[in-house]
Formats: sequence, structure tokens, C-alpha cells
Amino acid sequence: MTDTIWKPVSTGDGRSLVYSPRFNSAYLFPNQLISSSLLLFVLGLAQPDRQKSLEDPATTVALVGAYEKEILKLQNSHKIDYKKVAGYLVRLYKFFNKRRFLLSLGRATPSLKLLAALLPGHNNYSVPEIGHVVMEVERIAKISDCYPRALVTALLCLKSSHPCKITIGILAPTTSMHGAQLLV
Repeated sequence: MTDTIWKPVSTGDGRSLVYSPRFNSAYLFPNQLISSSLLLFVLGLAQPDRQKSLEDPATTVALVGAYEKEILKLQNSHKIDYKKVAGYLVRLYKFFNKRRFLLSLGRATPSLKLLAALLPGHNNYSVPEIGHVVMEVERIAKISDCYPRALVTALLCLKSSHPCKITIGILAPTTSMHGAQLLV
């Protein structure tokens, strides 16, 4: 199971946006309804996990997207052939991107753990090396999207025994989700 913490985001008019890890979407509810145990159960949330504030992931996460930052030369200590490594990850990235409705965050995390256990070998990539593998995946896939990037990054962190968080936020005023970091 995963550690999921959450916080409603007030819109200032007596309503709040709440992200549902079960349905991979955000919903606008009256503030008094957000404490309903039935609603929280349906959304895949728990009252004890509700937080007064959440850490801003932008202060702790380095960008790894191929199109979000300039690609820097990496001192490749493992002599990694990023194109070779990126092969199956490109297919996974495209699958995660096209099938995100099937792989809500609540389903994705156990799936990633299982996939990491089933994939052969043990990667000992450093965090910067993982970032460069993900950048190569995005370059080959010709897609740069936060949700599949977060899942592929989490998978590589699991394979390399690094801790990882996936944080879901909202790109207001839409109900689009933005994956940046879920504790796996």
C-alpha cells in the first residue's frame, strides 16, 4: 500500500478542489461535503491522511523533462548506453501516457512495484543518471508529459533502490492533473 496524503484546495467561494487517486481526476465540492466519509471512500482518500498543508514539490524536485530544461552533459560513471536502456521504457512511457485512465495513481503504484520486481537485473543508477535516462526516453518518444515521466522515474528509482515521491497537483483552473513526485 502507498502513503497518500492530501489537502483540499480552496477556491475561495465555499468550494474546494479535491484530487481523487482512484479516478485520476480533480473534483470541485462544497467545503462541508469534503468531510463526508462516504465521499472520501469513493474518491480513494482517508480523513486521517488529510493535511493542513503540503510541501511544495517544486522546492525539492529537479526537473528531468527533455523539453523543460537544457540537457546537460552527464559524467557517465557507469558508461550507460542511454538509447539501449530507454528501449522498453519508451514503450512503457507511451503506454502510461495513453492509458492513464486505466493506471490511476492508486493502481499505478502497486503496478510499478510489481513491475520493478519482475524486471530482470538491478540498476544502480544515480539520481542524475535516472534523470538522463528519462530525458532520453522522452526524446525518443517525442513526448514530454508529467504523468508518464513521474511513473517511469518512480520505476527507475525502485529498480535502483532510491526513495521516491509522486505528488499530484492541479493546474488550475482545469481538472488536469500534474504528476511531479507518491511515496513508493
